[in-house]
Amino acid sequence: MDAEQVAELRKKRAFRKFTFRGIELDQLLDLTNEELMGLITARARRRMTRGLKRKPLANMDAEQVAELRKKRAFRKFTFRGIELDQLLDLTNEELMGLITARARRRMTRGLKRKGHTNMDAEQVAELRKKRAFRKFTFRGIELDQLLDLTNEELMGLITARARRRMTRGLKRKPLALIKRLRQAKKEAAPGEKPRGIKTHLRDMIIVPEMIGSIIGIYNGKMFCGVEMKPEMIGMYLGEFAITYKPVRHGRPGVSAAHQTRFIPL
Repeated sequence: MDAEQVAELRKKRAFRKFTFRGIELDQLLDLTNEELMGLITARARRRMTRGLKRKPLANMDAEQVAELRKKRAFRKFTFRGIELDQLLDLTNEELMGLITARARRRMTRGLKRKGHTNMDAEQVAELRKKRAFRKFTFRGIELDQLLDLTNEELMGLITARARRRMTRGLKRKPLALIKRLRQAKKEAAPGEKPRGIKTHLRDMIIVPEMIGSIIGIYNGKMFCGVEMKPEMIGMYLGEFAITYKPVRHGRPGVSAAHQTRFIPL
């Protein structure tokens, strides 16, 4: 057959016409978006409505989009009856009167500590003197006096094991660690903690000079950051970086071997 005969033969075929909600395909193609939205499901209708609202913005220039946005009547945001512009002008004290008690306490602490950054070393020292802290004592000796003790006087306060260790003298590596801790304290800003110093010396005895420093103690896998406190004097660094993960036993399994196991109530 030639092309004309094939075309005539195709016209004679009786195909089943496709209809969607009773409307033929040719008529569907001529429908407007609004008419089409009356035929589809509610979810698709909502999706098309959003798309139709946003799509015209792509064909507008910046001025037309700005004018269109100005015409929109947005609901003004208010917090406890106060509009956003007024909220931005509130002082910290006025804002604390609007928030919850927990947030108010948090802000009060933050405001008190934040003031240290704008003070020099003398003002921070005076502020600390005014605070009434409980004085720490180690074997009846206050912290300020502990820092002035010599090695011989300190050895009379610690345990026998640590005393024997200190009698043999400090090696090169422990001395290097103490030197690095001194340098970190010098570089720290007034009122701030010094930077952490990493070490593998788990068997080093904590002396009063190390108090206040932050040491990363190696536990075989990672460095555990520990802040040196007066209560740690005479103890080893390794005591504060555990080398294993404590086992927490759960309940026995369902197998027959575990069913007879005693479970304390």
